[in-house]
Parts: sequence; structure tokens; C-alpha cells
Amino acid sequence: MRIAIHREEEMSRRQATSFDYIKKKLCDSMIRYRYQYQETVSQSSTTIKKKCSRRFALPIALSVVALMCIQNSFTQWKVLPAEPTQLKPVVHIVKTAVHTVQLQPAVHVVKPAVHIVYATDKEQLIGMQASINSLLKNSNTTESIVIHIFRLVGNETHEELKDKDLAPLRTHIASTGAALKVHEYQLSEVEPFLNTHFKMIDTKGNLLAPSNYVRFLLSTTLIDIDMCMWVDSDTIIQGDIVTFMAKRDVSKAMGAFSRDFSSLRSSWIHKLREKGVDVSPASKPSFNAGVIVINLKLWRENKVHDQILEICNLNRELKLWRKFGSQPPLQLLFSGDRFEHLPNELYAGDLGWKPHRNPDGGMFLHWNGASKPWLSKGKYKEFWEKYNSTGAIDNLIR
Repeated sequence: MRIAIHREEEMSRRQATSFDYIKKKLCDSMIRYRYQYQETVSQSSTTIKKKCSRRFALPIALSVVALMCIQNSFTQWKVLPAEPTQLKPVVHIVKTAVHTVQLQPAVHVVKPAVHIVYATDKEQLIGMQASINSLLKNSNTTESIVIHIFRLVGNETHEELKDKDLAPLRTHIASTGAALKVHEYQLSEVEPFLNTHFKMIDTKGNLLAPSNYVRFLLSTTLIDIDMCMWVDSDTIIQGDIVTFMAKRDVSKAMGAFSRDFSSLRSSWIHKLREKGVDVSPASKPSFNAGVIVINLKLWRENKVHDQILEICNLNRELKLWRKFGSQPPLQLLFSGDRFEHLPNELYAGDLGWKPHRNPDGGMFLHWNGASKPWLSKGKYKEFWEKYNSTGAIDNLIR
């Protein structure tokens, strides 16, 4: 009996000693991988950190699994292992397997950043929050998305967006892996583009809002970006924006959803051409500029910013249009075949004023018009409400 007990104690001692030996070796490997990971990501971007986390997680996990398997074998099988020094081949095999996996180049499809731009004020904040919620909820690779928000500062006439107003949205965007950049602009920067002859029409909404004219500043503000998508705050996005942007025509300075009618008058076009403006040869098809893809690189190369400014200055001088806000300059320059005609089946517009519309199934739902979906008399509210962000943002994405 004593001999049996002695043998069992000796086996347990050897098991513990042998397991401790393997555990030490594998733990050393895990520590080394952990150190390499920390060194790699210490000065890296968020996206790179995530990729490194995935790369180093596997070898560390394999080490843990190996430890569990060995421990389970010693416990369940009651196998008496060799002395610790004789286990070096076993440790070498496990370490080699782990190291080989760690060294395999990870296959990642690195998608370029997709830049989505909003400009809003306190009145439109609720709409922008819902739009961003829809954008992130329906994207499969949110880490590729960079959201830009332009806010007006230094003006007493318009209620400014404060940091506290954007704080919940900032937290939510970060939680999805997307990035947020907030830009500030002065009223003086957009004043040269404002239509000083504009007459407000109730059915069209506030077309004099400074935020409508920020799109004209993007090529000179986002100088390190080649392409972006401008999205009005009254727009819901019900599809993967990353996939959508990957299909865009880089040979065109702008992309928009075409329509077969034009608000441009031949008299405007004639007078502008007399002044030397490079107006598009065709006024149709045209578009609404609330949801557009902007090739910022081509805008800079072709000095589109300067062309728009010239058109706005001539409108002030010649009093060409009075019932429109920021739409005519872009329509004058890009109508016809000068813009990429985005797939119209993805777009449902005029939801802010037209009755009997069927927005179901559209990727881009645009409430251009006065009857915004967050207002008491808003139209097609059921398509907007599921992305509504009036409460705590963490509870909004269902």
C-alpha cells in the first residue's frame, strides 16, 4: 500500500514538474508575442491596431489551447511523462507550430477609407443623427468609414452645435469602429456663395441655411482627400456605403442621381456663357445636389471652387435666379453627361413634399422639402423613425 501511494505521489510530482516546464515555455512565447504586439501598435492607427490584434490573437490562443490539452491529457489519461528535460521536442513542436502560424501573412482586403460629409446646425441635428445611425447600421465594414461634420462657429444669428451636442454621437461612432472628424467654418467662408436675391418658398425648406453651401468648400478644406460623398442631414442610407463608393467612376468630377427635367432657364445659361463661364452644353438630365459623390481631386485640378464662386458672383450681379438656393451652380456646371449618373433604383427623393411616393426598397431616402420626418407634419415618418436618435444613442441601434 505504501509503495502504491509513493508511486502515485511520485507520478503527480513528475506531472506537475513536467507541466510546469511546458507551461513556462509556452507562457514565454505568449509574453514574447504580447511584447511584439505592443511594439507594433504603440504608434499605429486604430485600424492597424485592430489588424495586429487579430494577427497576434491566434498564436496566443493556440498557446492557451496547447496548455489546456496537455493539462487535460495528464489529468485524464494518467500518463506518466518523461522528465522535463526530455520534453524539449514536444515543446519545440508546439512552439514551432505557434510560431509558424504567427509568421503566416494575414490575408486582409484593405479597403480605402470612405469619407462621408455632413454639414448641419442645431435645428437639423436630429436628422443628421438618424442619417449617421442608418449609415453605420447598414455598413458591413464600418472601420473603413470616416464621417466629417461641419459646424458653424462665431455667429450669433444661427444656433451653433456645441461639443456636448455631438458627444453622444461621437461615442456611438467610435463604438462601431468608424472615425469622426469635426470641422468648423465661419459664416464669412460661405457668404460669397449665398444667393442674396433668394425668396423663401415654404414648400422647399430653409434653402438659405449656411450649411447648404459648405459643399462648395470641400475641395479646398479636405485637401488630403480625393473623393467623398456629401449627404444632406435629411437623408437615410439603407445599404452598404463602402460597397457603393467602391463602384464610383473616378473619371467624373461628380456623381448624382439623375432626373429628366431641369430647373435651369436658357436665359441664365446664355448670359453666363457670354461672361465666359464653362456651362454644361446640356441642361438635362439634371439632379438634386443633396446626395452627391464629389471627386475632390478633379475639383482641385479643374478649379471647380473658383468656377462656382464666379457663377455665384454673376448671379448677384445679374439677378438670374431668385427661387433657388445652392443647387443652380452645380447644375449649371455638371448637368447632361458631365456627372456620373448613379443608379436611380437606389434613390427615393422628394419625400419632404411629394405625396404618393414609395420609398420602400431605396438605398438613399431623401426628404428634400419642408416636411422633414422629425417634424409633427413630416411625411413618410415610418421609414425614418427606426433610425431616430432622439434618445440615448446606445439604445438606438436595434
